[in-house]
Parts: sequence; C-alpha cells; structure tokens
Amino acid sequence: RVNDVARMEIRSQGSTVTLVRDGEAWLVENRDRHPALFEGIKRTAVSIADLRILAPKTRREALYPRLGVEDVDAEAAASRLVRLLDAKGEPLAELIAGRERTSDPTAGDRKAMYVRKAGEAQSYLVEGEVLATARPTDWMDTDVVDIPADRIYSVEIVQPYGSTAAI
Repeated sequence: RVNDVARMEIRSQGSTVTLVRDGEAWLVENRDRHPALFEGIKRTAVSIADLRILAPKTRREALYPRLGVEDVDAEAAASRLVRLLDAKGEPLAELIAGRERTSDPTAGDRKAMYVRKAGEAQSYLVEGEVLATARPTDWMDTDVVDIPADRIYSVEIVQPYGSTAAI
C-alpha cells in the first residue's frame, strides 16, 4: 500500500527524521516542515514494499548485533528503525533494517540485507535493500532557485563590502 503512506519515521542511534505528507507535498517535520525530496521518499517506500524473505535467521537477541538488527536504542546500535504510517497513523510497515549481506548462497548475486519486524524476535535475510537514512538533511530539498540557463540574460553579484561582479 505504498500510495497510502502519509508519514515516514526513521530512527538510528542519535538521529531521527520524520517525513509527513501535506496534500501533494512532503515535509521534514522535525526541521520546521522544510520541503522534502519526494523521489527519496518514494524510493524508500517502494524499496520496503519490494523486500522478499530469503531465509529466517536468528531469534536470539544476543546475536542481533552481528546482523545489525538490534533495537536502535541499544548501545552502539548499527540498525535503523523505519516506520511507514497511513493518514490515520496506522502502521503500514515497521522494520529494523540491519547490515547488508554481500555473499550468501541464499541471495546469490542479488542485493540482500538483514531485517527484523519491529516488536518481533525473528530476524530475516531479505532480497532487496532499505534505502533510508535517519539524517534529516539527506531528505531536505535544498534547491533555492532552479532557472534554466537559456532563460538567464545576466547575473550581477554584489558583495557586502560593495564590490560587484557582472556576467
């Protein structure tokens, strides 16, 4: 239900980002509702929807750090908690994303990683990857002005101390 996602929360050790849909726009809620990059949000939601379980892995909490699927609040956690919610705040997906797995006979040449559903003990090796970072600045639209070069006739730069440069 990728099109139903209205809120995305990503947490890692020491960092959190909350992305919210406001009509057709997406905003970084915990950065004064700064405009967010829709393509990144779409890529993340689709990457989670496309995950396919290859094999169950450990249920033992003591082994979670090896796979990177420990709780994000655990000491030195390498994991990311990703939550996708609908407009009513109901969870569509909640998972703990762990380490990538580059060589595994189960995965073959496909990209694979370890994940665990939030609140559950069982971890899994899945085909695919979770494209999500918990750094708010990675989600912010930083374009100030986007004017095609053929529409620009001249540019004048005025320095604070008075000198100018014209092109």
